[in-house]
Amino acid sequence: MGEKKVPDVLLNTGHKMPVLGMGTSVENRPSNETLASIFVDAIEAGYRHFDSAAVYGTEEAIGLAVKKAIDKGLIKGRDDIFITSKPWNTHAHHDLILPALKASLKKLGTEYVDLYLIHWPVRLRHDLENPVVFSKEDILPFDIEGTWKAMEECYKLGLAKSIGICNYGIKKLTKLLEIATIPPAVHQVEMNPSWQQWKLREFCKEKGIHVSAWSALGAYNIFWGSGAVMENPILKDIAAAKGKNVAQVALRWTYQQGSSAMVKSFNKERMKQNIDIFDFELSEEDLEKIKHVPQRRQYTGDMWLSEHGSYNTLEELWDGKKMPIMGLGTATSPLPSNEELASILVEAIGVGYRHFDTAAIYGTEEAVGKAVSKALEVGLIRERHDVFITSKLWNTHAHHDLVLPALKTTLRKLRLEYVDMYLIHWPVRLRQDVEGFNFTGEDVIPFDIKGTWEAMEECYRLGLAKSIGVSNFGIKKLTQLLENATIPPAVNQVEMNPSWQQGKLREFCKQNGIHVSAWSPLGAYKVFWGSTAVMENPILLEIAEARNKSVAQIALRWICEEGASAIVKSFNKERMRENLDIFEWELSQEESDKISKIPQSRLYKAEFFVSQNGVYKSLEELWDGDP
Repeated sequence: MGEKKVPDVLLNTGHKMPVLGMGTSVENRPSNETLASIFVDAIEAGYRHFDSAAVYGTEEAIGLAVKKAIDKGLIKGRDDIFITSKPWNTHAHHDLILPALKASLKKLGTEYVDLYLIHWPVRLRHDLENPVVFSKEDILPFDIEGTWKAMEECYKLGLAKSIGICNYGIKKLTKLLEIATIPPAVHQVEMNPSWQQWKLREFCKEKGIHVSAWSALGAYNIFWGSGAVMENPILKDIAAAKGKNVAQVALRWTYQQGSSAMVKSFNKERMKQNIDIFDFELSEEDLEKIKHVPQRRQYTGDMWLSEHGSYNTLEELWDGKKMPIMGLGTATSPLPSNEELASILVEAIGVGYRHFDTAAIYGTEEAVGKAVSKALEVGLIRERHDVFITSKLWNTHAHHDLVLPALKTTLRKLRLEYVDMYLIHWPVRLRQDVEGFNFTGEDVIPFDIKGTWEAMEECYRLGLAKSIGVSNFGIKKLTQLLENATIPPAVNQVEMNPSWQQGKLREFCKQNGIHVSAWSPLGAYKVFWGSTAVMENPILLEIAEARNKSVAQIALRWICEEGASAIVKSFNKERMRENLDIFEWELSQEESDKISKIPQSRLYKAEFFVSQNGVYKSLEELWDGDP
């Protein structure tokens, strides 16, 4: 097999970049001579793009390989090769970027790099003895603006033909673009069929930033990687049908998404295979199948979390929106007017609530939307992003073809472009002509978990729901959903309080990365189906008296300490305040042990979904054996 020609992509700087690059990060790094020889083999196979970084320790070997390739006549000169490098986090500071690039150029033996990327939106202490051995105290605040200004200087000096970034989320990218004179040309991120980065790629496309994929094959031979790409049955089937290997299908998919890929193999035969992706195409059917590959980030980056740096949580690192752990529920009977309810919700925003829980069946979506508009108008919040809105799909629309129209109706009522969380209200489907709660068990028809969840995933991909989840799912139904999900549910909202603690379900959700949110956190003591099992519980009364707190505060604090969030409902301004006043104290271990011994009983049985002729013939079936 002779040399293959790799296509180029035109960057926003006017420079062309080969869409397939050779990654050079390697554990147990060989000698420079050995590495250079491998890179010369790659050039002979057709590679013209080499991706390095200060921390990889491969810059000298790349420089040596370029000289050898020129000597052998494989290339005419330095301009025939595209070289990417990156400063390490120890130099992620305005005053250290240019010296870092000059050090890279010296090692590479070249006058410029074609692309220079900020490796991470992270800064480490400059004086680390070993740059990859550090403690949480060594992580420092990262200055997006100052660091980028130094990158722009590298570009203006001609030392970097193009500049860009790695591993930024949308929020950080937005901040960078607000201050940039020269926008980033490239954003290099983890991307492959098992972490497709839809939203980030769409954002970059709108801004003219090219997305380049690292871990293009799922890092299957590295300790933090997995077989999520190389062992995926969908990709295996496509590969077999095409007479290609899984790596070729994955790399072709990246190319057809309009992205470039950094792929690493030092095996000569695999180098040739990985570059042999430009003589076939994936069909629309193939691409549609790949959309359904389960999604999961492999490289979490948790080593960058530190109270001394810029990120305390993975949500902050990856620009995921946090869900406030206390939400205000809006299900109420009798229902006030929209104006009246909106006024109450504006008061709640004034008190400090930022999460509002509604649903199609509640009839409160319009009031929530009015409240958000009013709060913006009077300056209680600065932007839509300041509030977290959850809504839910009602059972009459729990079908693949009805989910998206239902969400669009919800958004119209809310007068919003998206909801932060969209939940399947129940693992139940009702006939579409059922009105409100006027139904019997015979109106319950078969519920298609797979099809309904696929439609929820489409809502997420379209950006109409920032997160998706479920409500009132037991372990068996969750297991079935997870077996079919491309995007796992972010939340399972269930009845949970000290008198119904949901230990098994919460443990299952924890193991599967699903956050549990509690409805009826106080036992619904004012509702016809509720009870005083929480509010009059002697154990909770005793703890509350000893702490000079209310029983509601003890119950809500317990939920918080269990790692769950709570949807609490009170339209009384004083109680709204009281319910929020739970974050500056803790329950003792002794108190938590006492609460664990409270008698357990589910309050909301939902018998109306059960029928001898229906889908669920018993409460055991509805609640997966835990009625």
